[in-house]
Amino acid sequence: MPPGGGVLRIGEATRLFGVSRDTLERLEQRGLITPGRTPGGHRLYDQRTLNQIAKALGLSAPTVEGRWRGRAQLARQGKRRRA
Repeated sequence: MPPGGGVLRIGEATRLFGVSRDTLERLEQRGLITPGRTPGGHRLYDQRTLNQIAKALGLSAPTVEGRWRGRAQLARQGKRRRA
């Protein structure tokens, strides 16, 4: 999950779960998830909301944790290659 209790924006959440923006918006419309919002209205997905998404999609928390760690590791490797 986001390190240090951080949050993800909608694009990052869609990549984490492998779903479309529309899917996340539909989950919200159905009351299955409740993302936070920035003052400008952009959706923010904290750990609680990511757990809600996982549950709505039938994924286990360990599955989501593994995806998050895998993406974080790829990001770190990409930064090392550019340096």
